[in-house]
Amino acid sequence: MKTTLAAAAVLVLAAAASPTDWTGEGARNLPPFTMPGPWTLHFTGSDDTRVLVMSVASNQSTDLAMIHRAGTASSYENRGGTFFLEVNGQGTWHVWVTPGP
Repeated sequence: MKTTLAAAAVLVLAAAASPTDWTGEGARNLPPFTMPGPWTLHFTGSDDTRVLVMSVASNQSTDLAMIHRAGTASSYENRGGTFFLEVNGQGTWHVWVTPGP
């Protein structure tokens, strides 16, 4: 029975993990992700943090999504594509993206 419960826990954790949901501290470039259409970037953080949306195709910033002090914010991106996020913060942060507004 313990083996079955452990296997179920692993499956639940794997299902909860998302390639568009990251938690970290300090500065970090996040892995690329693809959004087929408009999407929203969400952020919570403990200190000043800047998040740049970078285009994988050009390796250049497409948008300065947010500069945010401690707290919560979101930013709407009106086009799809393959992007990565460049996070430059001093404290802990949580960044995630969702399709649509």
